[in-house]
Amino acid sequence: MSAKSFTTSSFHPPNVSGREAVPHIFRQRPHVFAVIVRNKNGNVVVLEAAPKDGRLSDVDSYWLDLDPSYKKRARARGRTHDRDEFGMMDRRGYGLRVLSSHAKYLIVSMAQLPNVHLRVRLEGDVTNAYVQLNGAICRLQHVYVHDTVGYGFLPQVEYVEVHGLNRCRQQVVERFHP
Repeated sequence: MSAKSFTTSSFHPPNVSGREAVPHIFRQRPHVFAVIVRNKNGNVVVLEAAPKDGRLSDVDSYWLDLDPSYKKRARARGRTHDRDEFGMMDRRGYGLRVLSSHAKYLIVSMAQLPNVHLRVRLEGDVTNAYVQLNGAICRLQHVYVHDTVGYGFLPQVEYVEVHGLNRCRQQVVERFHP
């Protein structure tokens, strides 16, 4: 993806992290279609699909370091932005896979939930994702991953909650146990 977000400036408001940051991220980046929040700290994973030549062809996943301790370390190292690129383990745990690409949308699966398919669509100037939750098609809002300490240093995912809005703009949440 050519346009790198959150690399030229810090995320605003500066003292918001985790689930509270989700609406601010959507307002600042119109092609973000989902945010993954976790129970570990205030950092989030941003899922973004910006159009190229009028169509979506790829997705971008990256960390947005919002936890105050992470920001402090980054500023001490001279980094003035909050974006942090994925490493190999991050892609395995939080990455996306494009299953198919169509003229007006992408079908995508998340690493934590490979059997849950997202339909990512460009709608005017914004990108939205749709997912089936509890039998209803919903616009994806955010994903919450709750993990615990697993074997060695690797986290063990206990459950994943997918949050969306149905056609009546009511909150729908479905919990998955991978």
